[in-house]
Amino acid sequence: MSANDTGVLVAMVRGYRGLTQVQLSKMSGVPYSYISRFENGAQSLTDLHMAALEKALRVNFNAIRPAFEQFAAAMGNGNGGGLQDADAPAPAPEAAEAAR
Repeated sequence: MSANDTGVLVAMVRGYRGLTQVQLSKMSGVPYSYISRFENGAQSLTDLHMAALEKALRVNFNAIRPAFEQFAAAMGNGNGGGLQDADAPAPAPEAAEAAR
């Protein structure tokens, strides 16, 4: 799993918990700017920061990583798995229908 996918995983769990990046920053002690850049794939986090995020989000990323990797592979973007670029346009409705 790439660092970018890990950032996406953090963003997904944060969203599931109903937290903003600012709220997560206050809860974890990890600077908001680090969280933002990490979720966007522009920065890696130290093990200490990851541990703080895990504690604040009440999740063990290593435990949920296999399920996330299966999800990411199922949502593959043609490059061997991974997540579709968030900036990529959504498929046309007829393309989604044809995929069923």
